[in-house]
Amino acid sequence: PSRGLLDSLDYLELVSEGEDLHLIAEGLKSGLWIQADSVEDYWGLWLAQLDTMLPMPSIERLLVSVTDPEIIPRLLRQFPRLDRLSVYLDEEAFETSDEFQLVLRSLYSVLEEADPVVCPQLQEFDLQVYMVPPERVAPAAFVEMVKARQAHGHPLDAVILDVNYGIEGVEGFE
Repeated sequence: PSRGLLDSLDYLELVSEGEDLHLIAEGLKSGLWIQADSVEDYWGLWLAQLDTMLPMPSIERLLVSVTDPEIIPRLLRQFPRLDRLSVYLDEEAFETSDEFQLVLRSLYSVLEEADPVVCPQLQEFDLQVYMVPPERVAPAAFVEMVKARQAHGHPLDAVILDVNYGIEGVEGFE
């Protein structure tokens, strides 16, 4: 019975930050919610092996927010049917700005891969970044990733880069 539940899920929301993990999966007639805390302050190993514990081959839509640069590539390789990907990053969730940059580079790099193409059915990509100056999102690298997918024969139909620096980042506002 649990196999049928996992096979019916088509949406996954995964938020990992420090000790907290929130995993919400939904399908037409089913759902799964996991909320947990880790004393080790690290979910990387668990998430890298998610498909061995909770295989969800039917996932088509993924919303992910993580602070570990190794998680995103491993995670995206687990969902070959993914057609919509939303990534939410808040720089305040990272210990250093270098860690934020590593996650961005990791995300762009895995989506540029040509052999094999990660998420070959991906049509929509939405990157939402909060509390980061626009230049720190590496817009040129973002554009190169989009071009690479096009060159590999797996173009994106919809691409959204939403950078919200906040009102405190605008000159004249305190």
